[in-house]
Amino acid sequence: MKTPQFWYPEDGRGQIIASALMPLTHIWQAGAWLRKTFAHPTKVSIKLVVIGNITAGGTGKTPLTAKLVQEAQKAGMKPAILMRGYGGKLTKPTLITSQHSSQDCGDEAKWLSQLTDVVVAQNRGEGANFIAQAINANIIFADDGLQNPSLVPDIQIAVFHGRQGIGNGHIIPAGPLREHLTPRLKKIDAVVITEDDQCNLQHILKNNGYDRPVFFAKRQLDATELKPFLSHPIIAFAGIAQPQNFFLMLEKAGAKLAATYPFPDHHEFNAQELDTLIAEARQKKANLITTEKDIMRIPKTHLQDIKSIPLITDIDDGLIKMILEP
Repeated sequence: MKTPQFWYPEDGRGQIIASALMPLTHIWQAGAWLRKTFAHPTKVSIKLVVIGNITAGGTGKTPLTAKLVQEAQKAGMKPAILMRGYGGKLTKPTLITSQHSSQDCGDEAKWLSQLTDVVVAQNRGEGANFIAQAINANIIFADDGLQNPSLVPDIQIAVFHGRQGIGNGHIIPAGPLREHLTPRLKKIDAVVITEDDQCNLQHILKNNGYDRPVFFAKRQLDATELKPFLSHPIIAFAGIAQPQNFFLMLEKAGAKLAATYPFPDHHEFNAQELDTLIAEARQKKANLITTEKDIMRIPKTHLQDIKSIPLITDIDDGLIKMILEP
């Protein structure tokens, strides 16, 4: 789905739409309550760190997970990643290998499997048990899952994007919040804000009773990888939660954008769409660029005409220390 614009109004518009959707918000909350009531939480024998969102949409959660995995590896640890595998067909706990496609496990799981062991499971409790019993790991990073009642985390990290904040402050579908802010913040061990805090998030968090650490993550495209493409115009496309964030990073890096094409999150690109993009790039003598996650969904027949640029995430040392300490 595409992120609804009325979730993040810049001038107060969209309140009528949000108000009209309030009855559906109550249904969403009732569903969440039922899931929690009938859940059987799983506590595993190794450290479980959940990295999730209180808001729907892209906050930089998955790149943050990748960075924390790399830091854990540098510290001599053996991390594994637990994911639902959104967009994939796998249901039972499965260790992702090179034989799996993004159609099997989802684009994010396929991308992260290049870094370390990744297990996807529809039931995250079963997935955590699978890792503890069958994978040689001593720390689990669960990418998403703050609202999943089948897990008993040791550390819970909530990730916000500094430009989007909590949007209009309403719960899905009237707004981007997945749940009420104040009760969830009482359970959070750390908050990470990606990019600059343009929405006064720290003040909002404090007003909602949050008094624990706030860390910042800075993201930028790999300048070395991007440099060869800056001498020509760039046509950029992305099927992620917030495509505009990717386009803005390209602009900040000095790219001359000839065109940008946003697609819905986890969009499965077909041959006609890709042929059209490639034809336009050739006509404009432009480079065709997308994200690391999107490239996982590009058929091999089109890969030679499309490039992805790695994302570099820098995080506070305090967050790494907090997670990796015994």
